[in-house]
Amino acid sequence: MKKLLQNFLKEIFPSEILFEKMSRRGSDAQNYSLADLPSLFENPLAGISPATLRQNFDAALELETLKTKLQSKSDWNIKCEAILRVMSLIKGGIFNFSGFDFSEIAQDIAACVTDLRSTLVRWGSMCATAAAQTLGSQFSNYVDIFIPAFFKQTTHGTAIISQSCRLAILQIAASTPHRRTVRCILNEVSSKSTVHRKIVAESILKIQQFWPPSSYQSSLNHIKNVINDLKTDKSSEVRQISRELDSFQPGPRTPSPRKQSQQIAFTREKEQQQSKSPLSYSSNTLKGSKKVGSVSPYASSSPNSSNSTIMNSQPNSPRISINSPCSSNSSYASPNSPHSSSTTIFNSNYTLSMPSNSSEASFIAQQVSNMLQNPNKFDPQKHQISEIIPHAVSLSPDNSIWQTVIVSLLEECPKDLKKGMTSILNSTKFNEIILRKALAVYGFDDLINDFKKGVDKISFGAAVLTKVPEYELSENSIFLLRQFAKKKSKIPDSKTVIESLDGKSLSIQKAMQMIVNCLINGKPYHDLLRIIFESEDHSPLQGSLGMISDLLEHKDVKVVERTIKFIEDLSVCNLNVPLDTLVEPIVNLLKDSQSIIPPIAERCLLRMMNTINFKSTIFPLIDESPGEIGIIMEEFFSSLSKNELTKYKEIVPDAILPLFESKHLTARRTAVMLYVRFLIAFGESFREQISKISEINQTLVQRFYDQQHKT
Repeated sequence: MKKLLQNFLKEIFPSEILFEKMSRRGSDAQNYSLADLPSLFENPLAGISPATLRQNFDAALELETLKTKLQSKSDWNIKCEAILRVMSLIKGGIFNFSGFDFSEIAQDIAACVTDLRSTLVRWGSMCATAAAQTLGSQFSNYVDIFIPAFFKQTTHGTAIISQSCRLAILQIAASTPHRRTVRCILNEVSSKSTVHRKIVAESILKIQQFWPPSSYQSSLNHIKNVINDLKTDKSSEVRQISRELDSFQPGPRTPSPRKQSQQIAFTREKEQQQSKSPLSYSSNTLKGSKKVGSVSPYASSSPNSSNSTIMNSQPNSPRISINSPCSSNSSYASPNSPHSSSTTIFNSNYTLSMPSNSSEASFIAQQVSNMLQNPNKFDPQKHQISEIIPHAVSLSPDNSIWQTVIVSLLEECPKDLKKGMTSILNSTKFNEIILRKALAVYGFDDLINDFKKGVDKISFGAAVLTKVPEYELSENSIFLLRQFAKKKSKIPDSKTVIESLDGKSLSIQKAMQMIVNCLINGKPYHDLLRIIFESEDHSPLQGSLGMISDLLEHKDVKVVERTIKFIEDLSVCNLNVPLDTLVEPIVNLLKDSQSIIPPIAERCLLRMMNTINFKSTIFPLIDESPGEIGIIMEEFFSSLSKNELTKYKEIVPDAILPLFESKHLTARRTAVMLYVRFLIAFGESFREQISKISEINQTLVQRFYDQQHKT
């Protein structure tokens, strides 16, 4: 009825007005003005009903649905619905589930912010704000995605759009204490837009108000330099805010912005009905679920319920159920068994014993089937299920009773059966019904890790890909399975795996996450780097460089060393992705005289020279670290041929003019020697550039030129 009403209203009202009236929960938010925006962004989840999930599988399912709705081809109101759903999930504690990878939809939400519709921009901005307030410093992984998109819209002619994006930036600045946040926002201080520079000043004020001082100590010099620039800004508003910054003395920390409570309380329900046939599994239930039970994917508590304790799902919500593939009556005995009637012959004193032949194994199958007619009295540990059942199945794998028995045991005592599950799957030749139920209970990743031999892992993977083709493997599983198959390429199942996985590739974001784990644990990463290199679009790599930057500050020197080596390898790949954000943390490593890192960092910077913007990265740091960077600059430009130097001729000489007046001798020497290098390469055509420096510096350039020219 509700859907019919919505369709009727859509025919009468313009869609955007309709959505504004229907989408926001709470009567106080149906009409809003510009004056209301600050309070909306301070508490973006107010009036949003929390949506609670019960297991990781549901989180993964939600993610896939949201990705589809947020695609660029989707209608704007579908995107709005998806964003509202994300906000409901955030309030319900979605970030507690590993199956919900926010990075997979962050780009799509940021794209909504650049839309022309004010409604979509406002909700996208509030969604990002809610995520930042909830994740805190962990949201730093996404600032490079959202902050540039917000700044782009802050000069928009529509006030709702520009103010929504401005307020989102300020809330992210207040809620995300991380040096990446500082760097991303302060980069806009050089913008020609007064609006941008004002937001930078306001953001610094938020940082000083809401962050503990320890969070911005590493960026303090950068912040002070920006404040000095803002003091002389041509805008009086910007100068006024910078004076407030200059007089602000951090005292006791200001209370942080409101954060949503993330406690999720959930209760388990016993499945009450087991009436479906063995083939009645829904494909939706096979997306990495590790728990069995009925789940309401759209469950949410009442709007009046407490945020901190979200307990009960709505009774009328649609439910996804994994049903036991067994008969409709309560008995689990085989229909052909003499005990298939409702009379139970279970003997609580009976104890199973290890079978020695197929007859004894078949007898055990029948006995367990009878015992399960009264599962409340069935003690899996007493009957040594984990040892006896796998052995019995291996002796009589063709006994049809096992299918029903194993599925029932997976429901009644999954922990006790887990140890022998790989043996059972192998013995039954990956029986489809048992395989489906095992996947629903344990998930693919847990099961494949339990197979000890690589051959068995490949066979298991091939069985899943062919018998349960709708099961969605994680990107990590796809990568590992493909690696196993390549190593054992002569095995028939390997061919099946490779052919089935053809066209399924690992995303750059996921590959980078796996590389980070490799760097921390000292494992090889070259296969993952090859995946990045072979990708058609390398732009997502930019948003993942923050994880690499963080590793450069790792307390383990070995991790830092491996990370520097990875950056070198990344530079050699020539992916046309600037590595500018990695320059400063590497330069900081050059100053460490107590470790083996500086020589390695120096070599890495030399490799990176062709992939970075000198003007915005290296040159501003020369005056701070003249000795370290000066030597690297001289070495790099000395190694270039005339043709290679040509692309730097219009950039470098003018950019380093301030170095001639530096208070550091090493910085002045660097400037002189670079001019000498360009003079040697371009001769008299470079004289006009030399005339821009003082007579004393001209004399020094000529003297060193003469010395080198003679040699």
